[in-house]
Amino acid sequence: MNLFGKRSLIQHTWDRLSKLSKAQDIWVCSSQAQKKILSKQLPKTKTILEPAACNTGPAVLLSALQLLRAGYSEEDVMAVFPADHYITDPSAFDRVLKQAFAVAGQTGSLVTLGITPTSAHTGYGYIEAGAGAAGGWYRVSRFVEKPDRARAEQFLTSGKFFWNAGIFVWRIGSILEAFRELAEKDF
Repeated sequence: MNLFGKRSLIQHTWDRLSKLSKAQDIWVCSSQAQKKILSKQLPKTKTILEPAACNTGPAVLLSALQLLRAGYSEEDVMAVFPADHYITDPSAFDRVLKQAFAVAGQTGSLVTLGITPTSAHTGYGYIEAGAGAAGGWYRVSRFVEKPDRARAEQFLTSGKFFWNAGIFVWRIGSILEAFRELAEKDF
């Protein structure tokens, strides 16, 4: 969709990322059904096509494995970005993103970006900030997916919750290890 100017939201996302990364290191993961529109919107971008849309977790796993097959190492840092965000302050976003890459690369942490909520929105997931870490970062206490109005209002007034931006940064090996640990859990 072209909501802000002549370029679509996914093209704006690509534009932002191309300032921070080499074009050949930008990959798009989407469903097979989106192949034609992606080749039109981003003709020179590498794609990872899911055989069926299965939400974020499986898409991340597929992408991490594909990056390894393509020659990236487990020490390389990858990031996940939704294609539908509009960033009002690109300079501030770039600064935070560079910090996230540094934290993930140096510590092996799984980094997620949150947005300070401006209302008790029930259509977003929330991240509860836990203990503070160096540099103004927080450990995540928990994720809460799309709470009802009463809980969203509690989250807003507590000052301890952020909207989940769906933006993640980590070493390829770190996210693969997290998937291994999750797969080994006894549910």
